[in-house]
Amino acid sequence: MNLNLKIKYVLVFIIPVLFFTSCKKRGLTEKKVKKRSSRYLMKKVDANFIQPESLSAKAKINYKTPDGRSQSFNANLRLKTDSAVWISIVPFLGIEVARVLVTPESLQVIDRFNKKYYEYDRDGLSNFVDYPIDFNLLQNALLGNPLYPMDKPKATINEGRYFLEDQFGNIMNRAWLNPASYDIEKMQLFDEAAQKRIDVEMTDFKKEKTFNFPSNRVINVKTPENYRIEVQMNRIKFDQPVEMPFNVSSKYDKVG
Repeated sequence: MNLNLKIKYVLVFIIPVLFFTSCKKRGLTEKKVKKRSSRYLMKKVDANFIQPESLSAKAKINYKTPDGRSQSFNANLRLKTDSAVWISIVPFLGIEVARVLVTPESLQVIDRFNKKYYEYDRDGLSNFVDYPIDFNLLQNALLGNPLYPMDKPKATINEGRYFLEDQFGNIMNRAWLNPASYDIEKMQLFDEAAQKRIDVEMTDFKKEKTFNFPSNRVINVKTPENYRIEVQMNRIKFDQPVEMPFNVSSKYDKVG
């Protein structure tokens, strides 16, 4: 598969998710979930907000294109909160083929296979994946936090979970919460006018020092073509020093 297309799917992931779990599987029904106010639920969401100084992990990524083609590769992920996201793509034999660095101000990509270097401004992510993505959305997707802040959401029960729904502009911002832990298990951004949508589902929550972290994600993107990205993280570490080397060879052609 074209390496640029491979990078595109990584960028869909980085900004940044999971196997759908039915209500029957949870053994819960909407009648068994106690009604809660949106104010109460937002306090729980804020209490569960994940904000480490850094994150590092290895990941296995599988994706499927609109025409049904699938491919897998490994990646090394590193995050410095509110500063940068660094991704090294290693599809086979431990040989890096691409490196990505995203900051609040720019997007940079080293394509080692084609010996090219791409540089974009803060809108680079949005242009790359045809969806309104910024650094904060990418960071929140990686950490499992709400993709966008919620102001005054409506609270109901849906799929056996607490359901929060808010709107900013044309976009509906939705989140499904586990009724016991209040962890966010599913997130959705939906722009009905543009027929664009991102669904992120998260599973395999592991207890860290002060929060639960979802190590698995399934992301479905409609732009309006359909893409599916599955991400399995392991060797996850928080609050440890991380390096983000990004040296571009003078032999590489600059693009963008």
